[in-house]
Amino acid sequence: MRRFLLRCFGFLVGVICLLGIAEYMARRCPNAYRIKDEWMQSQASSVETLVLGSSHAYAAIQPRCFSTSAFNLANSNQTQRYDWLLLAHDTTTLTLLHAIVYPASSLFMDYRLEETSEWYRCIYYQLYSRCPQHSWLSKYAWEVASLQTCCWKVQSLLVSGESDRMCDERGWCTYYEAQHWQRERLTAEQVDDRLQKYESRHELHGTEWYFDKLASYCQRHGIRLLLVGTPVSSAFRNHHDAQSYLENIDREARQQAARYGCIEYRNYTADSRFTDEDFFDVDHLNSRGAEKFTTILSQDFSL
Repeated sequence: MRRFLLRCFGFLVGVICLLGIAEYMARRCPNAYRIKDEWMQSQASSVETLVLGSSHAYAAIQPRCFSTSAFNLANSNQTQRYDWLLLAHDTTTLTLLHAIVYPASSLFMDYRLEETSEWYRCIYYQLYSRCPQHSWLSKYAWEVASLQTCCWKVQSLLVSGESDRMCDERGWCTYYEAQHWQRERLTAEQVDDRLQKYESRHELHGTEWYFDKLASYCQRHGIRLLLVGTPVSSAFRNHHDAQSYLENIDREARQQAARYGCIEYRNYTADSRFTDEDFFDVDHLNSRGAEKFTTILSQDFSL
């Protein structure tokens, strides 16, 4: 019995050591959350145009294409709560800020990120973005709590020395830049998959409405809140169910624009200037599309 207990203890110690090594290496791996936060801590005072929101902004808006000093603080599946928390960190140092660009689709991201399949992203906000929303004893305080993503990060660090999904010096997602355009990503089946993902989260809507905080802040400080419907591929906008989804976003965006004088809304979802070659998948632009879209925004909003 004693030998058995010693073996169990030795096994437990070994597992803890392995997890500790994985945690250490995962935290060493460069990631967009840390890069964005460190940049904002040192250079927020220079930002005139700030991009917030989910991957529809993260992929679609390339700050280098603005004539003003801009930074992309958006991220994949970033909800309204984290948009507000990230902005609130630097309100005292964003002294030159005069415009926030926000994707209209984020109006439907008023759910708790913890309740989705991408709950592990809360770990990154907790560890790297100064957003301690959970106890340090909870699963949201440890990379190894999501063992799959932790192992992926460690593997990336060992193989290439960095994470594959990074951002450039202005916060734009280089993952979309690195991928070649593939027509098979622009099919009705891909639209169905994407809509199922959005529908699964639709049931969570209404739990955390932080957009009012963002809009009220802009209203009080004379900041333009530029609400934009980001372009989607022809496969997406011609899909019957997707049309209803896009109409709901447009309706909500118009309602919010009517509530707040600081909001300027433009809808580019069906803009004919974008072709299939501008898209990474059915509703995300690639690097070519992002440059085109940001140039259009710069001209239309005088940024």
